[in-house]
Amino acid sequence: MEMNYIELTGSNYQIGYKAGRWWAEYFLRNRKVEAVRKFLRWCNYIDYFQNSWDSKNEIHAPLLRNTMKWYPEIIKEIAGMEKGVSDAFHHHKTKINVSFLDMFCLMLGETYDLDYNCSSAVLRTPTGHMLAHNDEYTARYPILVSKVAIKTTGRVRRFISVSYPFQLLGSSAGTNGFLAYSGNSIGCKEQLATLRSTWVDRVPLALFPRKLLEAKTIHEVTDLFSQHHITLPSHHYIIFSNKAYSLQIRPSLRPSSDPGNQITVMKIDRDVHCHTNHFISGEGHDKKWVYYRPGELESLGRCKYLSDKLKNQHVCGDDLHVKKVFLDMAQHSRYRKQTAASFFFRVTKELSSFEGHFYFAPGFKKRCSITHEKGG
Repeated sequence: MEMNYIELTGSNYQIGYKAGRWWAEYFLRNRKVEAVRKFLRWCNYIDYFQNSWDSKNEIHAPLLRNTMKWYPEIIKEIAGMEKGVSDAFHHHKTKINVSFLDMFCLMLGETYDLDYNCSSAVLRTPTGHMLAHNDEYTARYPILVSKVAIKTTGRVRRFISVSYPFQLLGSSAGTNGFLAYSGNSIGCKEQLATLRSTWVDRVPLALFPRKLLEAKTIHEVTDLFSQHHITLPSHHYIIFSNKAYSLQIRPSLRPSSDPGNQITVMKIDRDVHCHTNHFISGEGHDKKWVYYRPGELESLGRCKYLSDKLKNQHVCGDDLHVKKVFLDMAQHSRYRKQTAASFFFRVTKELSSFEGHFYFAPGFKKRCSITHEKGG
């Protein structure tokens, strides 16, 4: 039942197939384990595989068309994932019909305004930067760590992916030797209806963490977020060996505007910078992009907790204190039931590394560490 990291090598379709097959086999093999049974009662993938696509209204059709038009390689990965899941069900003689359309909708993940929680901090180290991140939600869930090599004509792209069940690689976080990133969802209770009504001009937010795995410079990152209008707001930390950035993504409510205006890039000059699920604006926060009031207050409280705990942390030579803050936060009675994992990324001139601590259930792997050398 251990969740060791796996290695995925091949074309976009092949890595999608292997990831989809792995997840399906994981749940099928462990479906009698109480923690997995409880999780599947809460997150009913059998239903999602068959009923996510609204065939009557086809509300997701514009997002699918735009993804096919601008990111055909992602479509190949989703098609591979669908086939991998289908083959696993067939192998286990489970009569479940998985469709590509339902798999596409499942991949969208945060298309809906649910109350997601993530807590992050960027710290300067003597040799580069460190990114600490707690992946939180209303229940704990399994996470896949994979070392990936995508092979296309004359090119191999390598990265480390941290992803959620049946979602795109990098959906949680990742690194590629040049940079590491994490994401924080942002509330949009006032803007959600307008954003949904203009899906015909937008691409899913879920695509962008996957594409970040292939970026090597901050210019490539900003170009990625400036090409097309996005479905939802988000925040991303991007760390390099010599620089670190906070990216705020506020989708324009008018698709006729320049999509480049939806991104705000702030270079982090402090030794410590913390973020949760609201946009930081000066000494306060942006009250236009928030969850409903309880979620807004909870996000502010987590951010203050981290900032207070790390306020005396200068250039981070010894990261034991930082790890202790995040690991203690994960086990705190207020957060324990919703913290799925704690991640620690480090980027130096020579390499990037990942360390993960997982809390899904007893008997499942608790830690995972991988190092990725530049060009490796």
